[in-house]
Amino acid sequence: MKVLVIGSGGREHALVWKLAQSPGTAVFAAPGNPGMAGVAVCLPVAGAGPAQLLAVAEAIVQAALGREESRGAHFRMDFPRRADVARHSVVRRGELRFVE
Repeated sequence: MKVLVIGSGGREHALVWKLAQSPGTAVFAAPGNPGMAGVAVCLPVAGAGPAQLLAVAEAIVQAALGREESRGAHFRMDFPRRADVARHSVVRRGELRFVE
């Protein structure tokens, strides 16, 4: 499972620290702080507000739901096999399409 924690304060640090102890969990923090960097991947999001971060998260979810294959860390129970064709997800204002 991948988890994104938004913030850089003490409460967020406690969440990141505890989530990082769960096996099979990749933890990301945006923007994070130096203390979080030891247990999570800190993403530089200077200037991005909650609305922009939410838009990016929604685009990632839409792209993952649209895939009909398992690739990398994205495993789908309904499509367990990986396709040999390299495809990229493109999400543009509610429209999802794939390009090869």
